[in-house]
Amino acid sequence: MLTKLFIESFLTKRKMIILLSSILVITIFIIFQSNIFVPKSIQYIEIEYLKQSYHELFNFIEIFTILITTFLIYDHDEKFHLVLIALKGRTACFFAKYIALFLITSSFLLTVFLIYYAVPALFSVYYSFDYSVILGLLSSYLGHLIFLNLILITTNNQKKNLAFLILFLMILYKMLVADLKNLVFFYLLPVNKDVSLGLTYGIIYQVVFILGTLNISYLLSKNRQLK
Repeated sequence: MLTKLFIESFLTKRKMIILLSSILVITIFIIFQSNIFVPKSIQYIEIEYLKQSYHELFNFIEIFTILITTFLIYDHDEKFHLVLIALKGRTACFFAKYIALFLITSSFLLTVFLIYYAVPALFSVYYSFDYSVILGLLSSYLGHLIFLNLILITTNNQKKNLAFLILFLMILYKMLVADLKNLVFFYLLPVNKDVSLGLTYGIIYQVVFILGTLNISYLLSKNRQLK
């Protein structure tokens, strides 16, 4: 019940319009950029080129989803939440809020990722099941959850606009380290998939990082002065 209350407070009419509009826009974009209208005879000849071209498209989609995620969660700390904290306690409210944000963010991301994977898989001949692509999508999804945790750690009701600075720094960071093979950057902030470490081990590290930052966010919320 408490989680449902948080979901209803976060998903305002304006946010629902942004959410649905963004899904529609990205769907149209994917359809027209997925090369599904290329004649099948050419698709058979240019399989590797078309597949690589489509995979490169994901870099733009990822930036777009991070932007929309920011709009969905930047005002996660509203003053009326203090009333719920007084009634239900900090721990119950923190985890109810986190579950609500997790469900909202995950629903959006999984919808976009499903569209990204399904459109060429269903309507082209050059795209087929690839386990590494699934792992890449999972790594990207976990990167978004890390971004969610960073927003929770760094922003509150008085500093909500700081979320957009975090957004800018996140995009800048992803662009700067995208082609670097230095594991140090991945260990510091694992928001990009790291092939040199191995996708599987990278995903495990991302999960550990998510749990660590979630714990930090929880401890900060426990010690936060109510005002």
